Amino acid sequence: KNDEENSATCDSTPAGTHAMLRLAAFAFVATAAAVAVAANGVRVTVYRNGESSNGRDVTVTADDVPSAAEFALKLFERGLMADLHGVPEGVAADRVYNGDGQIVSSFSQLHDGDRLYLVAPGLHFVWPYVAKDHTVALTAVTGDEFGGGKRTLRLRSLSDSPRAFALDGFFDADDAANLIANVEAIQDPDFKLARSSVGPKTGDKREYSDVRTSENAFDSKSDTARKLIRRVFDLVRIPFDINLADGLQLVRYKQKQAYIAHTDWFEDSADPDFNFQPARGGANRFATVFLYLQEPEVGGQTVFPYGDPLPDQETTIPSELHELFPEPGSWEHKMVRNCYSKMAVPPKKLSAVLFYSQTGAGEMDRRSSHGGCPVLKGVKWGANLWVWNRLRHGIDPEQAPASSEHAHEKIGVTFRNVRRDKQPLDLYWKDMKLGEVLADTPGLRFDTYDGHSWNARLRGSSDVVWRHKVLYADGLGQILDIGDAAESIPFTERASAAAAAAAAAAVGVVVAASRACGREAWLLSVGLVREAC
Repeated sequence: KNDEENSATCDSTPAGTHAMLRLAAFAFVATAAAVAVAANGVRVTVYRNGESSNGRDVTVTADDVPSAAEFALKLFERGLMADLHGVPEGVAADRVYNGDGQIVSSFSQLHDGDRLYLVAPGLHFVWPYVAKDHTVALTAVTGDEFGGGKRTLRLRSLSDSPRAFALDGFFDADDAANLIANVEAIQDPDFKLARSSVGPKTGDKREYSDVRTSENAFDSKSDTARKLIRRVFDLVRIPFDINLADGLQLVRYKQKQAYIAHTDWFEDSADPDFNFQPARGGANRFATVFLYLQEPEVGGQTVFPYGDPLPDQETTIPSELHELFPEPGSWEHKMVRNCYSKMAVPPKKLSAVLFYSQTGAGEMDRRSSHGGCPVLKGVKWGANLWVWNRLRHGIDPEQAPASSEHAHEKIGVTFRNVRRDKQPLDLYWKDMKLGEVLADTPGLRFDTYDGHSWNARLRGSSDVVWRHKVLYADGLGQILDIGDAAESIPFTERASAAAAAAAAAAVGVVVAASRACGREAWLLSVGLVREAC
């Protein structure tokens, strides 16, 4: 009888209540599982920036990831170091990226089997090769404000060294047509399609070479160009800053035109007064994205002489070679042979390729040498963007314009007093006092904008003891520690000789502190080092 009564009671319960009870039970189980995972941790493999081998398996718990900076520090405490060219021991990383190119700032981002990458202060994340045809799907790539919408594109591994990737879905036929039409309509003699030059331009001076016979022009103003430039920055995981790009270059190769193998980055001799070494605080071209807007009938590949041929690559030399370049000793004849025996990316319309000029350690990569193969039949149109790791050559940091696309975008900055003498500081925006920053406190937080200058003075004094220019390229959330140094060194500061010396000294402190001080060696997100021990 009791069973019958109980059954009747259950049967009389509303169906919605049953659903709620089931949902509550499911939520309880899911929460319990999440708590168990957080406590027991996940198993991940940690690599140095851009690397696909020599990873180290570690278990990470929720306590290890209170924030992005603390997670990097936790891994440093376990002896996991980031690569920095010129420092064999490595240095403490200040950011950890996952396989999707996102900074890990929360335990909820981690899963068993994840691959993580340690990035040294002042350097940028480099996409890892992982394996041939390894593919990463990237969504929500910017470009909305120019009508680009949220695109889904795929990054597919082509080569480990040189580091190169195929890009599927990066742009469409309308983009290609618009870029070509925009360039053909330019009448200004300084910007219209003309013979391509080589080397860094200084003032009105241009240099030309017999081994670069293409034509080029630049478009950085049209909506299509601006949209694609933004998309490139998203792809390489660098906050957009137009001062880190040369502009979108459009190139046209007619029959017989080509560009011999070369590197996109600059040697020190290009300008002895400029520091081109990224690992020593310098600036150089970091990565290149090349878009194939119109493919020729024959030829026109992008060849990488240090790379092995791709599995599906065309290796049969066309008959046009002997018709157009009959002299076996000519550079064009030799180059065509390389284009069918070395790694060569075909110029398929609406395809694109990403390749890096720098390694994950900040070393310039000679194996990134590449060339535009001679067009043997038809016409080739392409476009490319060079992204620099810091303010590019030719830009004065004091006169650098704020990134126009983000001039009105708020940047949240927390100012902290880490002076060893613990003296109170007055915080100023320009000449306006906005508050007092005390030692041993969480600090003061303000919303500011790209290019705004801040300074700090000892309480009640008019003497500036610290100054900093906020840049969008350093992120929308920044922590600025005001220490004993008079000036902070943001990642995007122009690589002057003084900045290079400061960066080199900072690296020395990192190495020494890493050996002797353990947790007390602290790396700041703006590129300074505080040796608190």
